Order: sequence, then structure tokens, then C-alpha cells
Amino acid sequence: MSNAEGRGSVVVGEPNSAILGHELGHAENLEDASYYKTFLGAARSVANIANSLAIPAALAIRLLMDDAKSRNQVLNLMTGITAAANAPVLTEELGATLNALKRSDNKLEDLKTLGPAFLSHVASSALPIASFQMARLI
Repeated sequence: MSNAEGRGSVVVGEPNSAILGHELGHAENLEDASYYKTFLGAARSVANIANSLAIPAALAIRLLMDDAKSRNQVLNLMTGITAAANAPVLTEELGATLNALKRSDNKLEDLKTLGPAFLSHVASSALPIASFQMARLI
């Protein structure tokens, strides 16, 4: 954004109206900037760390903790932390997707674009949860 465009301007280069609508849904939520900067930012950070370290952490817990009861408690705790961190992130993505679909002139076509993108967020969030729970079964 250049100074000529002024403060509060948005420059968008996305030709797909569904994706543009989704991103504008996120932009609308920036009105509550404190939520974005604090709660959602912290949740994203914890979720990213948990998502990145879930498999090695689950394997380490599995290999290093001999007591099955304690190990399962730790794995369940890690599952809960990961799920709790991912919940606001998924809620934000779902909200932006629903905002885009609400404004869409062609809801079915836009759902074909936005649905798989949202499901990829769900899958990304589910992987660490599954990793911690699978470590209980190995």
C-alpha cells in the first residue's frame, strides 16, 4: 500500500471472488483488533507449535514414560491443549468462510472452492490430536 492510497485502504490482487470474500471476512474481524492481537494470536502460536511438534512429542512421551497411566494422562493433556488452541483458529476460519458464502452470488460454486480449503484447516488441526491419541495405542 502506498501513501497515496491512505490509511485504512486494502489492496487486493485475488481474482477468485470466493477467496476474496473469505479474506474480507478475516478483514472484517480485524475491527476487534484486541481479539486478533491477544487471544487469537496466542492460540495460533500454541497451535502452530503443537502442530509442528505433535508427532515427535507423542513418540518421546511414548518412549520415555514407562508408567502407562501417567503416560496416557500426559497424552490426554497434550490432546486437550492442542484441541483448545486449534478451536479459536478453526472458528475464525469457519466464520470467514461463512461470511464469504453469505455474500456469494453463487453459493454452490464458492462452496466448492472454500469447502476443501476449510477442510484442510480441519485436517491440519486434527493431525496433532490424532498423533497424541494414537501414541496411547501403540
